[in-house]
Amino acid sequence: MSKNPPPSLHLPTRSPERGPNRVAENVTSFRPTAEGPRRRQHPAILSTRALSLIRLGRRVLDRIDLQVAPREIVSLVGPANAGKTAVLECLLGLHPNASGLMSIEGFNPAFDPGIALSYISFVPSKIHIPADVTGLTKAKGHCRRLGRNIPENALRGLLELGGLGREWHGRPIGHYPPSLRRKLALSLAILEDRPLLLLDEPTTDLDASEVAALALAVRRLRRRGAAILIATGELAFARRVSTRILHLENGMVLEKTEVTSSRRAHLETSYLAQLV
Repeated sequence: MSKNPPPSLHLPTRSPERGPNRVAENVTSFRPTAEGPRRRQHPAILSTRALSLIRLGRRVLDRIDLQVAPREIVSLVGPANAGKTAVLECLLGLHPNASGLMSIEGFNPAFDPGIALSYISFVPSKIHIPADVTGLTKAKGHCRRLGRNIPENALRGLLELGGLGREWHGRPIGHYPPSLRRKLALSLAILEDRPLLLLDEPTTDLDASEVAALALAVRRLRRRGAAILIATGELAFARRVSTRILHLENGMVLEKTEVTSSRRAHLETSYLAQLV
């Protein structure tokens, strides 16, 4: 069985042992550099083929084919119980009984969850963060666990990128409204600097102006090279940020829509006009 590395993008210099489900060329694909490990040149960081899941006798996912490459934002859109969150849960290794193929940089999260998770940052729909520490203290602790040394000014700037204003950095998280807890969770995910970001219902608790700021932050991450997969019931938000949309219902993909940059710009302009 493969030995799991620590939960960080920066994998150990020693390559992990080969497991039965490993893609062989990955063993020699990691070459640490001054900027961190060099990732394989691969068209998709994340891919699934015929991903299916049966839970409590109910078919939750039915042969989902999905790919997300660097600088892509793919949104899974649909009503409640369409299977959006179930896809994310499978990618996080929470459903080892899922069938079909899954690959995150060549690792199967069902068999190599520790290695696969080292490439993923995840912001869940329900945010659970200790209430007795400040946002800045939480971020500093997160840095220590990641083994990263980030100056405080840079760390504050990162929190602001996630939408957490400086006036909140020194306040206990228990005093944060739900929207600020969500922004802090996004900031911590950005801090991890991993190639794949999963967002589950990211617009929950946000008002219209905050959703617009979230869209801007997500697009910035895309320009920096991240691959982003979003599960959302908000089609308007998905249209504004996504490069591709998969419409789910009853665990099946009903339609795939490519969203051009000109279309996203038109939707954003229309939305901003409504705010004025």
